[in-house]
Amino acid sequence: LDNNLGQELYKLSENTLPVIWEELKISCNNHQPHIFWKTSFEINTKDFVIQASHNAINWVNIDSIPTMGNSNTTITYEYCVIDSRNPYRFYRLVQRDLDGIVTYSKTLTANCQKVAPQIRLFPNPANNIITVSNINSQDISSLEIMDVTGKKVISTSAITHSTINIKT
Repeated sequence: LDNNLGQELYKLSENTLPVIWEELKISCNNHQPHIFWKTSFEINTKDFVIQASHNAINWVNIDSIPTMGNSNTTITYEYCVIDSRNPYRFYRLVQRDLDGIVTYSKTLTANCQKVAPQIRLFPNPANNIITVSNINSQDISSLEIMDVTGKKVISTSAITHSTINIKT
């Protein structure tokens, strides 16, 4: 069939795609990956397998979520990784049909590891008092301050103030 645009249209198959993806994204929630997706159409679908990888080459199945099977309305799915030792950075979904056919989603990337705070100490050099900013006692268990020769001036595990007297 010629559509008068210089392109011919062909009908390749009677098969309908089993899933129409509406949205797929990943975010971090409490330092853990949170995968969210929507479908607007599902036919003869079985489940979604959540896969994870540390290198986007070798994949591990971490869980599966059953689908609605057949639907022509928008369905929302989500999955939160709850393993605090989670070493993975890459994620994808495997959509499995009832007849055993599988399709893969695009690869998602998330770095949800807790980042060490960026502590600032000033003035540097200092003689009497120093100020420490971005300090949170929940994140910092101890603090050691050395002089220019490497001699320990302060060592404390009780961090309660942002100004510290270093005069010896």
